[in-house]
Amino acid sequence: MAKDVRLIIKGDTRDAETALRELARTGGQAASILEREFQQLGTKSTIAFDNQRKAAQDAYARIKSSGFATADELKRAHKNLGDEMTRIDEEQYGKRTTLAQKFKDNWLNVTAAISAGYMVKNFAESALNEFKQFESALTDMAKVTAQPLGEIKKQIMELPAELGSATELMKGYYEIMSAGVAEPAKAMEMLVTASKAGKAAHIDQKTVVEALTKMMAGFGDKIKSAKEASDLLFTIEKVGQTTFAALAPVIGGLASMSAQLRIMPQEMGGVLAQLTQTAGSTSQAATQFEAIMSGFIKPTKTMAETLKALGYESGQALIGDKGLTGALMAVKTAAESSFGPQGLGKLFESKEALIGLGPLFADSFAKTNQAIKDVGNSAGATDAAFERWKVTLDGVEETFKNTVGKVMIEIGEKLAPTVMSALTGLAKWMTDNKAGIVAFFEGIMAVVNGVAGAINAVAGALKPVTELIYDIVNSDWMKNGGLVGAVSGAISGPSQATAASPSPSGVVDINAPMGTYSMGSWAVGTAYVPRTGLYQLHRGEEVRTRGEVAKGGGGSVTIAPVINISGVSAAGREKTGRELARELLPELQRLAPRFA
Repeated sequence: MAKDVRLIIKGDTRDAETALRELARTGGQAASILEREFQQLGTKSTIAFDNQRKAAQDAYARIKSSGFATADELKRAHKNLGDEMTRIDEEQYGKRTTLAQKFKDNWLNVTAAISAGYMVKNFAESALNEFKQFESALTDMAKVTAQPLGEIKKQIMELPAELGSATELMKGYYEIMSAGVAEPAKAMEMLVTASKAGKAAHIDQKTVVEALTKMMAGFGDKIKSAKEASDLLFTIEKVGQTTFAALAPVIGGLASMSAQLRIMPQEMGGVLAQLTQTAGSTSQAATQFEAIMSGFIKPTKTMAETLKALGYESGQALIGDKGLTGALMAVKTAAESSFGPQGLGKLFESKEALIGLGPLFADSFAKTNQAIKDVGNSAGATDAAFERWKVTLDGVEETFKNTVGKVMIEIGEKLAPTVMSALTGLAKWMTDNKAGIVAFFEGIMAVVNGVAGAINAVAGALKPVTELIYDIVNSDWMKNGGLVGAVSGAISGPSQATAASPSPSGVVDINAPMGTYSMGSWAVGTAYVPRTGLYQLHRGEEVRTRGEVAKGGGGSVTIAPVINISGVSAAGREKTGRELARELLPELQRLAPRFA
């Protein structure tokens, strides 16, 4: 008895075709825009020139295939062909020179042009930036002084370039005013001094300003100018074993304590310089000096009794009369007379004070008194140090840089109104045209979303067919009941068939983001290539052109092989069915991607 088995697979492709046509239309619009742009370049028609190229190639081919041409003749013919091709190209497109050749032939001009371009651009940007910083610093001056800003600007711009950049000087002037030097002439004198000292001492101007103002505040009228204070610090550096930079953080406190005890600036400088010769650091020397002065400011009971025995009511009175070293020698002699060789320890209980006094008393203050004398001759120390720095490479470079900086500020000042006007105009235009700008970007997003929607529509239309094919190929009936069971199980639905599994590995998901795969690959082929690129083809797959796909139309696809099985037993029919299934399975697998 013969039995017919008819297999019919249907899949409506109309939605997919609609989506593909929309995708093609969107892409075509973009292509048309590009095509118009290229047409505007005025490229000549290629038909006539292509005919000339073909004629030249045909002529060479005839010579090459004649069999009579010698090697030299073939060589000349090949050269003539190349020359003719070059001539045609030049006639069609104009004489072209490669970028590399142009650069090689004109490297100096090209380099100069590029450099000039960058130089102009960077110079303008630098000028504006320099002016912006200077203008900001100038505006801040209104916080600390009533002096007209125009007057301040004129004074700063007239200062020598070696003192620092105009912006740096303006910030230094601000610090000085903030420190309480409100009189413009004194503030400017301190600015010049602080700038010289900072350059020569290799420290920032702000640190110098703080040191000088604290020294002058501590000593009051005993230091009459910033220059005198700066000269003293440079001389302490020269006489002692220290630096201006190391003295700057500690000098304010020492000056204040010294003034309380009527110690003169040169005495403080000489003693401190001598202490730095034996102390581990400048800060340790300062600590020892402070401990010695504390012994007079807050005297112990024994010190107070010793001072009274010497005829003085306080350490301040003793130092004011005999000077610092004279006062120290007087109390040392009195203490040893009353308490023996260790009597000094009865007067100064501080360990730091005794450590500092030891080297000072070693030669009865001979070196210390000389140091005080040397520090007293400090006039001009700042100017001398600054002049030495000016002729160094660092000084020359700094002066040049600051000179250019001033020019940049002046140029930036001229450019600033134009830039400000442009920025103001741009801001106003963007405000006035906010709706149009938003609409422009919304339009871009609409195109992007349209393309994405077309791709998703293709995937949605083809998904049911893909799942049907997959269910048939991978169902339990195909594995256990042969082709007949697979078809009947798929048609009868989920109640009899196993639920669909995830897509097999190796099948490219057309919903995946662009760029996810470096090379597309399908396990069993594909009905539609989602984007231009490299793809791996498998045995048995078919490549169709876009035109062939367009002619396919909509509707349904029917596979209707008629299978006649007769004259065999039930076991034979089962065996024959399995053999037929093995024959049909590759065909089903080949067709499946066309619905993917």
